[in-house]
Amino acid sequence: MTTVNIHRFRLYDINSDSYRLSRRWATRDIIERLGGEIVGSPALEVEASAVSSDIEGMTVPDYDPYTAGIRQRAS
Repeated sequence: MTTVNIHRFRLYDINSDSYRLSRRWATRDIIERLGGEIVGSPALEVEASAVSSDIEGMTVPDYDPYTAGIRQRAS
């Protein structure tokens, strides 16, 4: 079973001229590609299938890793 580390993150919203917390979790690579900022730590280790939603590398909106089954907190 393959696992990945996911993070909460925020992105700058040009319409509101402020940062907005994403409703999704994502891998560090995707967050960096989007120019986002990781919020909080540590990362959470989850099954890779959790980030195979409609946007590769991100969870579905409103994903809750605590009820979906975290493998462990990553360091």
